[in-house]
Amino acid sequence: MTSTSQSSSNQTEIIMKTDMADLRDIYFGTRKHVYFFGPKTKTVSSGLVITLIVFPFLANYALNIHEGGLLVFACLCLISATLIFWSAAKPIIEWKKSINEFLAMAEKVKSLRIIYNDEFILHIQDESEIKLNWTVIQYAIINDRTVSIYSDITNILLPKSSMTSEEYTILCDRIMEKVQEVQKN
Repeated sequence: MTSTSQSSSNQTEIIMKTDMADLRDIYFGTRKHVYFFGPKTKTVSSGLVITLIVFPFLANYALNIHEGGLLVFACLCLISATLIFWSAAKPIIEWKKSINEFLAMAEKVKSLRIIYNDEFILHIQDESEIKLNWTVIQYAIINDRTVSIYSDITNILLPKSSMTSEEYTILCDRIMEKVQEVQKN
């Protein structure tokens, strides 16, 4: 259930709902989590596949003609292609692990609220509270699905699906007014 209340001190409270399907789609809908032939690994995946196809033929040829240098070269190419792929895939693996941990934690959340006014924004999740003065927010990213708020101490993701479109519009307007650097996508 989503509801907004406004008090006399111009303070707005949004009681948010958690839509796990939307959260999963926000993070994994853009294919950023794909290891092989994903947006960030297409080139290195192609190189690894080509190396894996060519290596056995090159190694067999090198062994048949008794050319050790060619065999060493083939092995170095295979090792290099594997290491390059691993260096591109490892950050994706770590990112996916952290997102899955976040989603597991988000499933357990019972109460989620946002309270904001002219001085601060307060994120209340069950028993924990994060209060950020507007001045400490480094930047925010607003798009058609989420508002992301970034500071030195935390990052807060607020999906549009967790509030009404009126609440989302009012929150976006306040962020545009209060945060120095806002990227609108």
